[in-house]
Amino acid sequence: MAPNIRYDGVEPMGLDLLKIPEVAFRLGIRRRSVYDLIRSGRLESVKVGGPLRISHEALLRFLESLYCGGFYVVGLHLFKVEEH
Repeated sequence: MAPNIRYDGVEPMGLDLLKIPEVAFRLGIRRRSVYDLIRSGRLESVKVGGPLRISHEALLRFLESLYCGGFYVVGLHLFKVEEH
């Protein structure tokens, strides 16, 4: 576990950023499709070092934009929303 480091009295943000293959797996689409979503502006990403990363919040915003009557539509995949 990484130590809790503070810079000038400010704690670093605890961002949990996802890699492109992780997003593709979660959405059930190809990596290429994730890049297409980023290029089109439908999915926000950040560049950290070399690779692009997607925050959980950006992924949730994208999914919310796809919500349609109890289902999420991603490509040809349909995800039923589970009510708790």
